Amino acid sequence: LTPSDINAIATKVTELLLQANAGKQYVTTKEAAQILGVTEQTVRRNKDNYQHTKAGDHEQGRLLFLRSSLVTNK
Repeated sequence: LTPSDINAIATKVTELLLQANAGKQYVTTKEAAQILGVTEQTVRRNKDNYQHTKAGDHEQGRLLFLRSSLVTNK
């Protein structure tokens, strides 16, 4: 693959991801804790109960929670 091919693939993947997440609102751990009325530590400990993703390049990443999953599981 040429650098141009790789760039085209990366651009297409980004477009597809943005389309897939259109209308989905993600919130930080702090915001999730406020919505749920618990501490940030509690949110992190129970993260698998809510739809979430990790953002960032490092191993631990920054947790982002899908707002609608917090509200429906409250």
